[in-house]
Amino acid sequence: MAVHDHLAQAAGAGLATEVLLKLYLLELRYLQEFQLLTRLSTGERATLVTAWEEWGRGEAQTPPEGVGEATRLWAGTEPFLHGRGPEIERYLSIAATLHSDVRFGGAINANQLALIEKLTPAASLREPRQSLQ
Repeated sequence: MAVHDHLAQAAGAGLATEVLLKLYLLELRYLQEFQLLTRLSTGERATLVTAWEEWGRGEAQTPPEGVGEATRLWAGTEPFLHGRGPEIERYLSIAATLHSDVRFGGAINANQLALIEKLTPAASLREPRQSLQ
């Protein structure tokens, strides 16, 4: 979290500690939903955050598309992220960069890695490489 805080501050995100913690918990506990946020445009992200928090507070019956039931408590707990778009976008951008796979030296992001893994037979991901002698 210290790295995230440092990078967010350096990028001018200026997030309050409790907001930074909430985003960090999303990243650690609900990675699928975190990745969903990183893939959305600014407007789509704001719409999702608003609907997500409304559902979390019990103001809506069903979660927004792509959001799991397990995130309800997270979404309905303060601090709320609605209206914090620019700062959250910078944090998500920094955090998504940190999620780049180190096996490729950070050259690809999590979405690209997932696509590579889908296209690669599962056995080849587990087998050690054989040398070409």
